[in-house]
Amino acid sequence: MCVINGRNKITIIGFVIVLMTLSIALYTVNTQKSATVAKLQKKNASLKLEVSRKIDQLKIEQSRVDALMSRNAEARKASSISKPAQPQLVSSKKKVKAKARKRKTRSRVRVSRGAVRTFPAEPTVRQVGVTYWSDEAQLDALVWICCHESIRPGAVSANGCKGLFQLINPPRWMKLGDAASETKAGCEYIQRRYGTPSKAKSFWLGHGWY
Repeated sequence: MCVINGRNKITIIGFVIVLMTLSIALYTVNTQKSATVAKLQKKNASLKLEVSRKIDQLKIEQSRVDALMSRNAEARKASSISKPAQPQLVSSKKKVKAKARKRKTRSRVRVSRGAVRTFPAEPTVRQVGVTYWSDEAQLDALVWICCHESIRPGAVSANGCKGLFQLINPPRWMKLGDAASETKAGCEYIQRRYGTPSKAKSFWLGHGWY
């Protein structure tokens, strides 16, 4: 039979207290760990939910961007297909107008040298022109240009072109209404720009103006 004295009792009680303290401490630690783990799990779940939402938003934005890019590509394609038709239309209108102008000017007046009719200022044009070019062919070309621009001294077009040779910027000394002065200004212009009336006439035939 085991007899427990007072000292052994104290030792046992102390040991029991230590065990209880350790148990309580372990329980507390485990409880805290469980709470921390629960918090972390909850936070992790919320983060996953937030990431999922962001991903969904990004997918929606990406689909919008893709749709917008597709529309822009279709618009550019449509515009690139329709654009070439416009210059062709404009150029065709210009060609029609130029041809109409040529027909109109050619049927209006012809050179008197072997032609149908003359205009009153032709002698003056030839008289002034011979001081620049003595060749009869050059004088014929000079008269031809005058006939296809204006046969009336002092004429002013809707565009502001003046005189027998319809100069855009005539010299200050040119007297509007004076056939000799207008012819001299025309000869100066032709000589400076083309050299000869024949070259000016060739340019006129190709462009409808000189």
